Amino acid sequence: MPGIIAGKRSARKVDIVAGSAMLSVTIHPRQDWLLGIVTLAWDAMFVVILYQFWLRMPLSLRVFWIAILVVTSASLIHEFLGEEILEFDSQKLIVRKGVHGWERKREYFVEQCSSLEWNKGGKGGPFLGLSAGRWPMTFGKGLSEDTANEILTALQQALPDVAQKVCSSPGSKEHFVTLGLNKR
Repeated sequence: MPGIIAGKRSARKVDIVAGSAMLSVTIHPRQDWLLGIVTLAWDAMFVVILYQFWLRMPLSLRVFWIAILVVTSASLIHEFLGEEILEFDSQKLIVRKGVHGWERKREYFVEQCSSLEWNKGGKGGPFLGLSAGRWPMTFGKGLSEDTANEILTALQQALPDVAQKVCSSPGSKEHFVTLGLNKR
């Protein structure tokens, strides 16, 4: 089921590829150029202000502000270039987050994963989340509900046994496909 799913302006682009006993989901970075330009303008203004007071500041304050500028720049780069790759197979869920070669890879056994679902989120926006062991895990920040449903449907079609395990809640006897439609 290869293809690109594009949603609303704020939604992220997603590639879903089903292979032999494997499902790969690539969540591309969200590129809100207006936000990026505003952030860069703010950082540039801040650098100009720091430059004017640089010699009057103590060394500890200089180091602090440089650290803040480095962290905000790295965050901006990750927001515009970072992608997430989810790989499901019969044994493991592999989550890769990174920017072109600099990635963090985490592996989870499917037996430990549960409660995969889309969340509306709050201030941070919508996301996909699941429980890996006793730890909650989130990915796909900014995914629309339609895109999340496409991912869950592809998982159900490509790996039904894995979908049954990953999408169920511990202690719940309700199958995830019911979507809670009987609750009102």
